[in-house]
Amino acid sequence: MIRLAVFDLWGTLFWHDGWKALRDKYGIKGKIGNLIMKEPLTSQQTAERLAKKFGIETDPKELAEEIEQAAGTAKPVPGALETLELLREKGIKLGLCSNTFQTAFQALDRRWGLRKRFDCVFLSYERGVLKPDPRALLHCPQALCVSPEETVMVGDKLHLDVIPTQELGMTGVLFDPENEHPEFRPRITKIREIVGLIGVQRVKL
Repeated sequence: MIRLAVFDLWGTLFWHDGWKALRDKYGIKGKIGNLIMKEPLTSQQTAERLAKKFGIETDPKELAEEIEQAAGTAKPVPGALETLELLREKGIKLGLCSNTFQTAFQALDRRWGLRKRFDCVFLSYERGVLKPDPRALLHCPQALCVSPEETVMVGDKLHLDVIPTQELGMTGVLFDPENEHPEFRPRITKIREIVGLIGVQRVKL
């Protein structure tokens, strides 16, 4: 029986189009987790690291302001917040597990009160660990004394959220709103569908 639902943040519960636009504008390519997501950095520190890494000539103070503005534009995936409420009503514990940087999450938390919606929150910049490290993926089940077999992890990245959690004994569910992996199971295309999946004793892989 599923007792805990852990969610990825970006691309699963919230869209972050402003950050994507900023990356495109300044040519910020590839993985940047180790650069800005493994320790708590101010927006100024984040800007300085990005500028140095990618040769951005914009004044770091201006870039920091753009980062803060972009962070404030994040919007919930349709039905995401309602889904959390429905699961809580069903007695399911809720966890959040995210590779993220401090400015982005704090902006989100101020606007949407995100942290208080979960029983357990794992943020890479607070812990110094990134998914798919098992220490990240197992944090919420261990903190809440729930076994992997009683845990479902929902995310939009097969290599970060889904396959690694399946290998750890959890039920990894792919959130695939653009229908990019129609052959993969278990998979949902609307976030509300996770409520129905958790309604069965164990999601079949």
